[in-house]
Amino acid sequence: MQMELTESYRHQVRTGNLQADPGQLSALEALQQLNREISGRERTRSFFGFRRYRPRIHGLYLWGGVGRGKTMLMDMFHSRSTASTKKRWHFLEFMQIVHGLLGEVRRTGVSDAIPPVAERIAAEASLLCLDECQINDIADAMVVGRLFGHLLDVGSTVCTTSNRPPRDLYKNGINRHLFVPFIELIEDRMLVHEMGTGTDHRREQMVGERVYFTPLGPEATGAIDRMWNRLVGSRSSSLRIPVLGREVSLNRYRDGVARTTFRHLCGHDHGPADF
Repeated sequence: MQMELTESYRHQVRTGNLQADPGQLSALEALQQLNREISGRERTRSFFGFRRYRPRIHGLYLWGGVGRGKTMLMDMFHSRSTASTKKRWHFLEFMQIVHGLLGEVRRTGVSDAIPPVAERIAAEASLLCLDECQINDIADAMVVGRLFGHLLDVGSTVCTTSNRPPRDLYKNGINRHLFVPFIELIEDRMLVHEMGTGTDHRREQMVGERVYFTPLGPEATGAIDRMWNRLVGSRSSSLRIPVLGREVSLNRYRDGVARTTFRHLCGHDHGPADF
């Protein structure tokens, strides 16, 4: 990296682009530690071959409350990582891709599709950054443990964020005992880092602002326009999200903020994966 993550963060604080947050700085130090592992792996692979390197940690599980800046920090890490190949997905998007690949491989007659799917993913990305890890679906719960085990075994590094600690994933889910090995894998082979309590930086932008306007009309529309402009500026573009062979569209989007209508979301045929 041209500049250490913590150094870059402090620079952005000094220039007023970010507000200093001790929890964020601590998380960046953990991310720097992970990047040093990646650098060591990349150097060893260049000289001796991949499997000779024995990393101390295989990834990072970064968790904390909503609005703490986990996604921002992971994106900063992803953009500056020294990994030769890397991918960044939302966790649910990643699992949709995985299920699609599993179906594709199973159609070839393979008895166990998970190892070849893990090898295919690892071949495309030595670093996987997965945002907002959550397990709500039993199909995901039955796949994710073995998949991650194979990914780490073949040399991938995984960085993921979550709003909850590993032990609370898939809490009270059906057949949760089958999911517990995945929790143990996270705790045994990945660095688990809690950001702790602190400022919810998303809500801070809206402190003191009205967030509900009635009745409908020019006054309400104008108020929402002003709020939108303050959050993202006057410019926006459309967003097209591929989902299971379809496309979900949002007409106004910028910097992780989308603006749409109830009719657009609920007046069309959408499935759970779309949301």
